Amino acid sequence: MKLLSLLLALCMLNGQLLLTGEFKVYANEPMQSLSWKALPDLPDSLGVAGPYVGTDNGVLIVAGGANFPEPVWENAKQWHRAIWVLREKQGSYEWVAAGELPGPCGYGAVVSIEQGLLCMGGNDANSVLRECFLLNWDEKSQQVEVLPAAPLPEPNVYGQAARIGNYVYLACGQKEAGLDSATKTLWRMDLSHSDDPQKWTWEKCTEVPGEARALHVFVAQKRGADDCLYLMSGRSQRGDEVLYLQDNWEYTPRTDSWRQLPDLPACVMAGPAIALDSNQILILGGDDGQYFLRADELRDNHPGFPRKAYLFNNATEQWKTFATNHENQVTTSAVRWQGKIIIPSGEVRPRVRTPHIWQVIPSGE
Repeated sequence: MKLLSLLLALCMLNGQLLLTGEFKVYANEPMQSLSWKALPDLPDSLGVAGPYVGTDNGVLIVAGGANFPEPVWENAKQWHRAIWVLREKQGSYEWVAAGELPGPCGYGAVVSIEQGLLCMGGNDANSVLRECFLLNWDEKSQQVEVLPAAPLPEPNVYGQAARIGNYVYLACGQKEAGLDSATKTLWRMDLSHSDDPQKWTWEKCTEVPGEARALHVFVAQKRGADDCLYLMSGRSQRGDEVLYLQDNWEYTPRTDSWRQLPDLPACVMAGPAIALDSNQILILGGDDGQYFLRADELRDNHPGFPRKAYLFNNATEQWKTFATNHENQVTTSAVRWQGKIIIPSGEVRPRVRTPHIWQVIPSGE
C-alpha cells in the first residue's frame, strides 16, 4: 500500500510568499515535489481569465482576457485590452503597463516564436475571432508592439497551440460561442514558409480522434527520436449532454498519425500544462466538471476547482496524481520564464478570477 506524506513549509523571502509542498510516495515510486513562490500580483486587482500569456525578449507578457466586475454575480463579463509586462531587475520584479491590444479580447491560443508571442483567435463580447497577431517587447520604449499575422482559416476560441521546430500546431476549439461548434481539426503552419508573418499559411493534418472538444490540454514533448504532441481531456457536447473528457492522444508529425494512450485520472478542463524533462508532462489543476452545471446554484459557495496535479510519463505511459496545488487556476497558461514555470492569473471558481502570479518549481529542476 502506498504511503503518502505531506510536508508544508511557509516562509517569507524578500517580502514574497514562499510555499513549498513536498509529497513523498513510497512503494517503488520516486519522490515528487512542487515549490510555489508568489510573484507580484497582476496590477488588475480582479485578475483575468483567458489572457494571452507568454514570453518575449526576456519578459513575461499577460495581455487581454476577461473578468466580471464585483459583485460578480450581478455584472456581465468584460473583456480587456491591456498588455502587462513583468520584468526582473537585480532580483526584484515589477509590472509595466506596456500598451493595448487592437481590441478587448481573450481565450485565444498562444505560442512563443522567434518573431514574438503569436496570439491566435479568441473571442470578444460579440464574436469568435480569426485574427492573429504578434506581441513584441521593446526594451527601449518599454512597450509591446502589436504586429499583424495571417488570420486563421476559421474562427477559433478555446483552442490550444504548441510548437515543434518550424511548425505551429493549433488543435480543436470552438468556431462559435456554443460548445456544439467544437471541432476535431488539427491545423499546422510552417514558420519557414515566409519571413512575412502576414503570408504564413495553414494546412490541415489528420483530425483528432474521439470527440470534438474545447478547453483541452495540448503539449509538445519528445518520445524517443520523435517530437510528439499530446492532446488530453477538455469538454465536448453530444446533443444536450455535456461530456467531461479524460482521453489522451499522441500525435506523431512524422507519420501524421494519432495513437490513444491511457486515460487521465480525471477531467482537467482548461488546466495549465507544460512539458518537463525526461518524457514528463505536468498538468497543474483543471476543472473536473463535478460542479460545472451547478455554478448558478452554488455561486459563492462553489468550492473551487480540485487542487490536484497530474504527471504523465510518455515512456512508461503511466499517470501519477502526486500533489495538491496551493491554488488551482484554470483558463490560463503555464509557461517557462527564467527557467521556471509561471502560472499567471486565471479563474479559481466560476466568475471569480485571481491576480496571483505563481512561480512553480518541480523537484529535480
